[in-house]
Amino acid sequence: MAKLENYRKIITQILEKHAQHKPSHGEIEPLLLCDPITDNYLLLDTGWDKTGRVHYVVLHLRIVGEKIWIKSDGTERGIAL
Repeated sequence: MAKLENYRKIITQILEKHAQHKPSHGEIEPLLLCDPITDNYLLLDTGWDKTGRVHYVVLHLRIVGEKIWIKSDGTERGIAL
């Protein structure tokens, strides 16, 4: 159980770090969603820019068993590096 709690803490810290980077254009806000019950952790960019509505999954991480799965990584460098 301690390993699972440690994974949750690390994932939350990573997503919080990435959520600090607000896009330079439009009225876009980073939205951090952490669900420790289903172990899904998402960072979304949501709002408006000159092209219209923005709803983009920046990161989606999931804990399955004792592994962290990167379901979606829209970062420039990638978080697994």
